[in-house]
Amino acid sequence: MVWEELHQSGVNALERGEYSEAERYLQKAVVEAGKDQANVATTLYSLGQVHAHLQDYPKAEAELTRALAIRGKVLGLEHPEVARVIDELGLVYFNEQKFSQAEPLLRRGLDMRKKLLGDKHPDVADSMVSLATLCETEKKPQEAEALLRGALAIQEEGLGKDNVRLAPTLGLLAVHAFNKKDYRQSEEFARRALAIRELSLGSNHPDVAMSLHVLAMVALAQHDFAKAETSYKRALTIRERYLPPSHSGIVSVLKNLGISYYLQAKYVQAEEIYSQLEGIAEIAGNTPDMMLAWRQRSWIRLRERKFKECEKFTVIALQRMKDLEIQDKETTDSLNLSLFSCYVAQKNFVKAAQTLPSTAITMGKRLLKKSGVKKTGPSATAPTKSTDTKSEDKKPEAKKVPAKKSSRQIKDEMKKALDEEAEEDAPQEDLKKNSSKKNGKAKRAKVIK
Repeated sequence: MVWEELHQSGVNALERGEYSEAERYLQKAVVEAGKDQANVATTLYSLGQVHAHLQDYPKAEAELTRALAIRGKVLGLEHPEVARVIDELGLVYFNEQKFSQAEPLLRRGLDMRKKLLGDKHPDVADSMVSLATLCETEKKPQEAEALLRGALAIQEEGLGKDNVRLAPTLGLLAVHAFNKKDYRQSEEFARRALAIRELSLGSNHPDVAMSLHVLAMVALAQHDFAKAETSYKRALTIRERYLPPSHSGIVSVLKNLGISYYLQAKYVQAEEIYSQLEGIAEIAGNTPDMMLAWRQRSWIRLRERKFKECEKFTVIALQRMKDLEIQDKETTDSLNLSLFSCYVAQKNFVKAAQTLPSTAITMGKRLLKKSGVKKTGPSATAPTKSTDTKSEDKKPEAKKVPAKKSSRQIKDEMKKALDEEAEEDAPQEDLKKNSSKKNGKAKRAKVIK
């Protein structure tokens, strides 16, 4: 096959979301291009897109940097195709969290396209969306929204309201609305993006999974578990077909599915999800996700009252942290608190006492916070001057001795405290309070994007 055929086959596979197939064709096309630098640059640009989709960012960065150098030399620095590469390279830097390098490129690409193509060109809208992605992440929501709404207006006017190029813009508008907790508008944008993608790309394209993921985020945040589960499962099926197991798109779905199952007390399903997450994290060497799985799997066993299993699993997890020389206070505290709860539930107070040095401070602070007791100290215990002048002549009152509690009362209070701790600590890494119960509002899930 000649270069043109190989390159086009690679681009077609890329558009279908068949990234591995696209990679094979495009790598052959680079070789076939030989000394034709223009063809080399064209294929390197597409190959960089493929590796960006696969989250192999070092390769994508190298390919796009090389493509930029060639196109700048062949076409000149002020050319629409040079701006195209600049925009893509800026997104790669963004995904690598090299924000200080990403922003100048994304702004340069946008300015160049405006100058060369005019303010209303669809390519200008693409650059606006790319820059908005960075602004949303860097907590510049007003600029992000202005860019996205401006881009959408350009696209609707120039391409029509159902063109597939509108879908990324609508998707980011959905995320922006979600971040503002405007779930109704977020769902509207996400559903419109989903409809466009399904019509243009088919129901099983990787981009369809992006819209499903946002819809699931919205449902989970509102505790609509049935909707969330349906969308997450469908997104996961699509992504597992096209993406490597360690891809963040797969991992984030697994994390949120785990949250959904845990909140519904579907512990069997939650255990399966976190077990899968642990396996992926171990192969990829992703220590934070591995620790997350250990914490959640320990607390799942505790909530199921499988105390022996919880004890065995938690002891092994703590030992693995030592063996791997992992030092993470949050995970250590969480695992030790789970282990302490197991021992108390089994009335093994000797072992429970042995875990106290590592859990007492954490548990004590939380119990004090719940009870509203202030820290003790000189200022806390110092007597205050009475405003009643007669009180100075009064004899000090006898110190009240608290009534002795029965062993049954102590046991019930300990059980209540442990249950409250388990409720708070088990999903601690994945949940946050958006509102307090005293206001009559339920806790909402912190969705992992």
